[in-house]
Amino acid sequence: MKSFSEMLTVNETILSLSLRKNKIDDDCAIILFAALEKNKKVVNLNLRTNTIGHRGAEAIGNFLKVNDTLERLNIGSNSISDNGIKAICKGLKVNKILAILFILKNKIGNRGGIAIGDMLKTNTSLVLILMSENTIGYE
Repeated sequence: MKSFSEMLTVNETILSLSLRKNKIDDDCAIILFAALEKNKKVVNLNLRTNTIGHRGAEAIGNFLKVNDTLERLNIGSNSISDNGIKAICKGLKVNKILAILFILKNKIGNRGGIAIGDMLKTNTSLVLILMSENTIGYE
């Protein structure tokens, strides 16, 4: 992932990137999102069906705070729990670009659902969130 991410820091042609069903874990996500902070072209990123957990979600949240390019993010079917989605929501509270977020099939429960609801009070860019097959209930 390190050499691939280094390419992303200088590449000016890739607009859409799918890394679905790879072995991207927290460490890989940290490296990837650090590189994406320098990339100003990728507008669509698919990381579905990997093993991103809390530390990777923190990297995503930090990236989203400074992102001015990425419009669609698919992080469905990972291992993101309530604490992970809280970190992502912190970034989304200030993000003005991301329009589509797929977070289905993670480990998001009631506390994560509350964080999402709170984030949506201030986020002005999201138009679609797909969050099916989590464990959000009535609270």
